Amino acid sequence: MQLPLSKLESIEKVYFDNPNQLYALSASKNSDRGTVRETFFHCMLSKDHLVTLPKNGDFCIDNKYIFEIGGKNKTFKQIRSEKDSYVAFDNMEIGFKRKIPLWIFILNMIHISFYNKK
Repeated sequence: MQLPLSKLESIEKVYFDNPNQLYALSASKNSDRGTVRETFFHCMLSKDHLVTLPKNGDFCIDNKYIFEIGGKNKTFKQIRSEKDSYVAFDNMEIGFKRKIPLWIFILNMIHISFYNKK
């Protein structure tokens, strides 16, 4: 489910094209880790997929898949009622069931770059 435009008018988050830009703009050189995770995820998927703001979770991909982004201890609590829901997390190399390591989403960008060159 997508939220109406009125919900987006009070923007709480803005995602840059590259998470490194967060560090360039941060006066303390320490960006919020959650913001960096979400920016990375958005950057990896927004070039080839429709990324929207769902009612529950952090992102909805292609009007179907709901993702919650977090650290290795992130749970499904916020998205447990969603049918096609997943947790993308960092600090772990291997996923399990519907928990997917955040790094794996870079493969989406590699796939896009490779096939766009042909």
